[in-house]
Amino acid sequence: MPYFLLHIFFRTVAIFLLSLGLAYASLTMPSTVILLFACALAYAVYGFYHYGVQTNRKITRFFESIQYDDYNIKFQMDSRKGKSFEKLNSQLNLLLQAFRQARAEKEATLHYLNGIVQNIQVGILSIDQKGDITLINQTAFRLLGVYRLKHISELEENHLTLYQKLQNLNLEDSILYESAPDKQLVIRKTTLNLRGQELTLISIQNILDELQEKELEAWQNLTKILRHEIMNSISPIVSLIATMKDILQYDIQEKSPATEDLSEALQTIESRGRGVMNFVNAYREFTNIPKPKLQEIAVSKWIERVGKLFEIQAKQENVQFSITIEKDFMLVIDLEQLDQVLINLLKNAFEATENNPQEQARQVSLKANLQQEKRTIAIQDNGTGIDSEAIEKIFMPFYSTKPKGSGIGLSLSYQIVRLHQAHLKVTSELGRGSTFFIYF
Repeated sequence: MPYFLLHIFFRTVAIFLLSLGLAYASLTMPSTVILLFACALAYAVYGFYHYGVQTNRKITRFFESIQYDDYNIKFQMDSRKGKSFEKLNSQLNLLLQAFRQARAEKEATLHYLNGIVQNIQVGILSIDQKGDITLINQTAFRLLGVYRLKHISELEENHLTLYQKLQNLNLEDSILYESAPDKQLVIRKTTLNLRGQELTLISIQNILDELQEKELEAWQNLTKILRHEIMNSISPIVSLIATMKDILQYDIQEKSPATEDLSEALQTIESRGRGVMNFVNAYREFTNIPKPKLQEIAVSKWIERVGKLFEIQAKQENVQFSITIEKDFMLVIDLEQLDQVLINLLKNAFEATENNPQEQARQVSLKANLQQEKRTIAIQDNGTGIDSEAIEKIFMPFYSTKPKGSGIGLSLSYQIVRLHQAHLKVTSELGRGSTFFIYF
């Protein structure tokens, strides 16, 4: 007979005998004995009930463990109580093991997805109906330039324009927002329903790098095509002019004012043709910049070395030239290429102050600073400044604000800076000067 049934049998017999004893004692024995039999019977009945409902308690514990996500309990495999109890315990343990495995897989999946969200190059914000931020990744913090964000209204402090635009942004639409000189953000908004709760999902992506890469690629392709077509057209003309000059010089014996004028005209055409060829060839640099040969150097050492090249010029031209290292930092750069950029920017700054009024001192400064992990070099002058229309075109190939400029210096500098994963920006005010920034 199974262990459980034996227990039930003996407990039933015990209750029956105690009931008889209580009945007999109540007729013939004193009250103390009656009380003793009554307590013994009550204890036996309680024990019978407690033993009989242990299956219910076991099932209750099972559901409680599921409710509180506690899957570490284990039910005893007691075969003495019978096969049904053994099978029940086995099934309960198997179910708990399945729940444990499902929770582990769920946690692993959440960990994996969180790792993806935190490491993708797109900023993600999840906002509930109260405006609380339920999820934000590191890219969003970096693109917005904040270190904490608990509620969407906190954007008002640093990004008021963005906050206002988000309030009016329709679902599936996008907006452009410049959070910093090196961050052109495209922001999209959508909604999703999670367990009956509506969440707003905002994605933030910096498209400045992609835009600049496409822009540079377009200019390079255009420059290559123009250079190829112009050279193909001009070269035969210059060659033909040289042949005509030889004919005029050696085959035509009679000299006259007409032949002299023709010779001079051919000389002028040849000179201008070769000038155009040299001008076009100069843009070979723009489309064939070699890959940077990187080395680590302290920014103070670099800019002081370049700055010394202009100290003598500053004294000769009576320019107040200063170098300031507000906070030193390390850079991994191609020194030769970025020397060329810095020299070109300083040269432009010196030239920008040439037309200053006599009573206004010419000033050029070169500064380096590290602030909030942003490494910046600034070249500032107090020259004539650049108008807003010119600023939009200043880094384009062929465009120059100088009467004799080739339009290659700044476009070449812009491309070199981009090859170093950096950004070249300019701010200017007419009559007050300009500042060129290199953001690393």
